[in-house]
Amino acid sequence: MTNDLERRITEHRAGEIPGFAADYRCGKLVYYEHCTNVLDAIAR
Repeated sequence: MTNDLERRITEHRAGEIPGFAADYRCGKLVYYEHCTNVLDAIAR
């Protein structure tokens, strides 16, 4: 979950976020959903 999708994609592509994306060099966004409420996003 993020409030800045472009920044988050850049971080993942650069390997700046430790975890799955960095370990497996994920660099392509396949799907995203926009939520106006944080609680809705978490529940989703």
